[in-house]
Amino acid sequence: MRGLHLGVAIALAAMAAVAVSGGAAAAGTYASQDNTTVNVSAPVSAPNLGTGALSMSLQEQVQGVVQGALGTDLPYDFVIVEVNGSPVLGVDPFCDYSG
Repeated sequence: MRGLHLGVAIALAAMAAVAVSGGAAAAGTYASQDNTTVNVSAPVSAPNLGTGALSMSLQEQVQGVVQGALGTDLPYDFVIVEVNGSPVLGVDPFCDYSG
């Protein structure tokens, strides 16, 4: 049951961070300085499975496909969800494509 509560907490933290981040990246590609980090404190530590890096890598690949299809360079940043300081999820909020 703890895993379910932790999963819900991570999902809620990610949604809240996406809502407040507003995709603040300037024109260009990945802007790490515009990342938003949400840290969820949990009574148990989550194993480091590399999901943070994996989720960011997959979304960067999607960015490459989208930018290639559109023929333009779009700004993007990430909402990084951490559990006890360890990144577990990187979400590209796709918020700032006003160009």
